[in-house]
Amino acid sequence: MYDHQERLEREFAPTLTHLREVEGQIAFHEEEIAKLKDVHRRLVAIERIIHPPAPKAKVKASSNGAVSETTLQEAIVYLRASYPDEDIYSSRLVADEGWTPSDSHTSKILAALHERGDLRLDSRGIGGRKNFRVVT
Repeated sequence: MYDHQERLEREFAPTLTHLREVEGQIAFHEEEIAKLKDVHRRLVAIERIIHPPAPKAKVKASSNGAVSETTLQEAIVYLRASYPDEDIYSSRLVADEGWTPSDSHTSKILAALHERGDLRLDSRGIGGRKNFRVVT
């Protein structure tokens, strides 16, 4: 049994040596990746100073359920900056971290912007979803 173990160790010695080399390379590259991630984080922070993200749309609550003009203005500025050539629909905006209105208020905002001509109805999706586009 001892001879068998010794023979296996001799035969697989190059493989085990290669394994240790690969593990060392992985450790080296993981350190390099950590350094690159740190540099990336710092560069993104600088980019945000130079090019701040689009302003967030804010909801102004009203007692009658209507959407205020200020809310509509903030919303169209946000939509033009964030979705210039893309479909805009309620559930997509609610999932967007930069969009703060609720789902029901978002639908009212989109309807009001469509009504006043800031958005056009581009198509209808599955289940009747309205896909809007910003009018330029």
